[in-house]
Amino acid sequence: MTAVFTFEHACEIARNIVSGAIQNFAKDGEVYPVSFVLGTKDPRTGRLLPKPALAVVDLSEAHARGKDAVRSMQQELCDRMGAVAHIYVSEGWSVTLSEGANYEDPYEGRESLAQHPDRVEVILIVLEHKDGDAMWRLPILRDGPKPTLGPVEEDTGMTAAGRNMGRMTGYVRKQVEA
Repeated sequence: MTAVFTFEHACEIARNIVSGAIQNFAKDGEVYPVSFVLGTKDPRTGRLLPKPALAVVDLSEAHARGKDAVRSMQQELCDRMGAVAHIYVSEGWSVTLSEGANYEDPYEGRESLAQHPDRVEVILIVLEHKDGDAMWRLPILRDGPKPTLGPVEEDTGMTAAGRNMGRMTGYVRKQVEA
């Protein structure tokens, strides 16, 4: 029987990752894309593990090949590991929608959020767990000689109705619903 790995456990791991991202950004002025998968299966054999295992994947090379390559690589690993949680770290763009806004509106006539007038450059740490989602946003401030980070914005209260959205999400839901 596989040990239970709760949403609270996953949030604690993600908070540690947030701390590491802050330290890396302070040192390097950027963060490197990385994926953390917590799974219940050995990715080589498919056999159930006695407790969830953590795989850490540097996505720098996949990012160079494009977002679809990153998406495919992460989904394959989540599938093979029987993911119960996935944490994705990357720099990117974010737009906060007002309550009741149509999800598609920010994308209308645009290739990406990078073209949206309300975009904010951020470090995103996105957690998906079978029991809920969470997100940490760290705004990147480029108003001085060296980029800095604004305050951490944490949202750990996402339910099935308020899940993370975007190309780099949906890995765990697919596992649970499959």
